[in-house]
Amino acid sequence: MKLNFPSYYNVLLIGPPGVGKFDFILNYTAISLKSSEKVVFITTDNSIEFIEERMYKLGINLQNYYEKEFAFIDCYSATCGKSDERWFCLRSMSNLEDLSLGIAQASRRLGPPVRILFDSLSTLYLHNSIPTMASFFQIVVRRIKSEYGFSLHTLEKGMHDTQTEATLYHLVDGVLEMKFDENMEKYIRVHHMKGRPAIRSAWVKINFDENGRMFLSEDLF
Repeated sequence: MKLNFPSYYNVLLIGPPGVGKFDFILNYTAISLKSSEKVVFITTDNSIEFIEERMYKLGINLQNYYEKEFAFIDCYSATCGKSDERWFCLRSMSNLEDLSLGIAQASRRLGPPVRILFDSLSTLYLHNSIPTMASFFQIVVRRIKSEYGFSLHTLEKGMHDTQTEATLYHLVDGVLEMKFDENMEKYIRVHHMKGRPAIRSAWVKINFDENGRMFLSEDLF
């Protein structure tokens, strides 16, 4: 899978539940680490242990990348009554100021530019009002682009009203959309990428092997 995103850029990845957004994030994490990129992974829906297991199947032992090339921001464990002392752990998903602080700390610890991968914005919307989330997201993506590097954020299609989606589309530099077809095959396309007018918008089929590696039938861009 070839994805040449700019170093300082913000992208939204939107699609229905189960279409493969989490798998896309994991595959992009693997690609980034193998390319000597630094990664900050923000998780709201999955445990660190589960992500480690999935990454191992993709040929990445995260233990080899911790501290210098990879860091977690853990928004999940505290909801289960536990936390990992190695990582910044968000105690409440309604505390967006602490989340902003965690992003800053993790990015500076690794050293910019970093790849900040956020799964999922939709979970934060369950704990915060729409205006609060819009303000938070606007500030965060601007800061990431100006100070830290690249970010990729997942969003669940169907959980949010059209105005919320339109606001997020406006605030990012690029949008990737995923869908099922009538046969439940999975597809992805570029909706837009600012500064890259020649980007094509055709739907591209996604295939997975037994270990979760994702293959595109053709390059997105």
